[in-house]
Amino acid sequence: RSQRGASLPSKASLRMSIARFEEEGRFSSDAVDHEKILSKRVCLNREQGTKFASNRVITSRYTILTFVPRSLFSLLNPFNRFANFYFLVVGCLQAVPAITITEGRAGTFMPLSFVLFVDMLMRAIEDYARHRSDAET
Repeated sequence: RSQRGASLPSKASLRMSIARFEEEGRFSSDAVDHEKILSKRVCLNREQGTKFASNRVITSRYTILTFVPRSLFSLLNPFNRFANFYFLVVGCLQAVPAITITEGRAGTFMPLSFVLFVDMLMRAIEDYARHRSDAET
């Protein structure tokens, strides 16, 4: 028991509290196992009875399904890569015949798509290495 303040209640006082709650109608012990509530079992050096979440660390950013949408979003996000977003907007405006001087042919889409393809290829190689590293550990 602690010398500084409140101490832990004993099993007898807990049983009396449960009995008092039952008398007042605030608690029903029909399906309650008092020994299970009042005792604690610790297993040392053997398998625990409960399952826990794994401690597996995943450092990869993408899965097969999320690679294209997430990488395109990060490459075309104006807050991360403003130049890519700028050339996308310019290409869209060049595709409108009423406001363009290129007769509706978007000339910036080909260089932009090449830059995006190379960047996505580099991200895929990097993420594949991360997946392999995750599998080793």
